[in-house]
Amino acid sequence: MLKAKALKFNPDIIILAYVLNDPFPSDAIIGFFNRIDDRKQSTCKIPLISLRMPCALADFINNLKTIIHSRVAQRAEKNGFYVIDILDEYKKYKDEELKIQDTDIYHPNRLGHEIAADAIYKRLLNIINVSSS
Repeated sequence: MLKAKALKFNPDIIILAYVLNDPFPSDAIIGFFNRIDDRKQSTCKIPLISLRMPCALADFINNLKTIIHSRVAQRAEKNGFYVIDILDEYKKYKDEELKIQDTDIYHPNRLGHEIAADAIYKRLLNIINVSSS
């Protein structure tokens, strides 16, 4: 969409938001980890989610998200994007303070949006100051 539509307007700045909730495991992956964990009879929770699942699957998801998170940031920086990791700001708060509702861990409430807007604003000011120096 960026290439096809937005760039033809020659924008001065583009803010791209990327959230890591897309790569969620399929039923086949869940089944695979259920079979592994059947031997251990242990279940765990993914941080921020109140859903219990086999510990092996929870570990897999947590590690996958960490790897994807760092790869997205590295790829963006390599391609000339400035990266703002709002997760660093969110870590200063309890999960309950940022959730719009208990069952939705990816969409922040008003406070979460204010934190994100403030982080973006500060980064933009920094970029403008660096560019004009």
